[in-house]
Amino acid sequence: MFQTSGKADLALRRNHVNPLDSFSSRCLRFFCDLPLYLLGFPRRGKEPSRPKRILLVAAAYLGDTFWMLQMIPWLRTMFPDAELHLMGRSFSRTLFHSLVPDEFLHITSVLVSDRQREKVSIRAILAEADNIRRTVNPDLVFDLMSNRYTALFCRRIGAYSVGASIAGHFTVLFSFLVDLKPLSRAHLICRPRAIIRPYVTGEGISDVPPADILPVVPKFSREEIFNRLGIPSDAKTALIFPGAGWKAKCWKPERYRTLARYLADNAFRVFVAGSLEEKGLCELVADHMPNVSILTDNFDETVSLMQHCAFCVGNDSGPLHPAAAFGTPCVVLFCQTGPRFSAPLGRNVTILHSSCPCYSDDTKYCMNKVRLTCSRPEWMNISCEQVFQALRNYDATLADPVQWLREHGETPAS
Repeated sequence: MFQTSGKADLALRRNHVNPLDSFSSRCLRFFCDLPLYLLGFPRRGKEPSRPKRILLVAAAYLGDTFWMLQMIPWLRTMFPDAELHLMGRSFSRTLFHSLVPDEFLHITSVLVSDRQREKVSIRAILAEADNIRRTVNPDLVFDLMSNRYTALFCRRIGAYSVGASIAGHFTVLFSFLVDLKPLSRAHLICRPRAIIRPYVTGEGISDVPPADILPVVPKFSREEIFNRLGIPSDAKTALIFPGAGWKAKCWKPERYRTLARYLADNAFRVFVAGSLEEKGLCELVADHMPNVSILTDNFDETVSLMQHCAFCVGNDSGPLHPAAAFGTPCVVLFCQTGPRFSAPLGRNVTILHSSCPCYSDDTKYCMNKVRLTCSRPEWMNISCEQVFQALRNYDATLADPVQWLREHGETPAS
């Protein structure tokens, strides 16, 4: 059994059940490794008994990366003497600044989560792996993304690597494999824990989300962020996130514009936030309205404002996860995806889900197609009135939704 007293010695493990240790898998790995050697790949690293340098491959999208963050304190407890390095995207500096020293945080743009939305360069992936092997030289790698490209990246590094079955045929490139089939109906926060803990402790996979979510440590206090954004100290603020990973997840921009006007009319300072790529969408929603600004240039400011605003509203997208972990009231709109798998977790989260009949408890996506919109009109039938009423449950001083909509020429749902 693993030691759990703060110093995990992997050589003491007795419950080490690795699907890749079977005879057929060993033969397959041997025949896969032969051409890789000819292409300049290093030999597979041996399993370290006490790792000195651990690398987490966590260059996913924002929401997935936030779930990966939850494992950092536990890993530090298990491996207090090891250097903990992390591969992440640019926003990882904001998420991990209090957990991973800046010199151990390696920003990358070549590891992809989804080739349908991102360009892939195998040459760039191999070059990135060569650079990590030279500069970090990890002896243990946890691939928390576990797709075909990150599996290739881990194999190129040459260290002992732990990955998941979601990498498909490329799982043979890992040294240790975790089968995630038991998590087919579980929340996505369970995935990083399921990849790491069975290897380190020998325990089984759990599909129960953790009771406590570790929030991000913001860089700015309330006074600092209000001064930076020119917000009066007594003002009420709200954050709107109109973007998402793909268009079919997004509530209509004109409805977000109506929401921004409703909040501004109720004396809120409204910030429409998103990534630089979503700046055009944020400007479309803000529409030069008084007391409505966009916030797309500084993710540190966005995260700091999350903790101190009255509430956040957005689609099934990354920013709502750290916002919910702060305890900030969040209204999250699920148009094309299932909240069972990716809902923000927190004590003040309201989920509004479209009534499209294509969904079931086992459905992650409407029609099971990530990029396509549903042919039924119900897939985006969340009304402005529903959203306003959900916010009014958090702040009773907001105007009556039905009356406000009628006064502004809108047709209430009821």
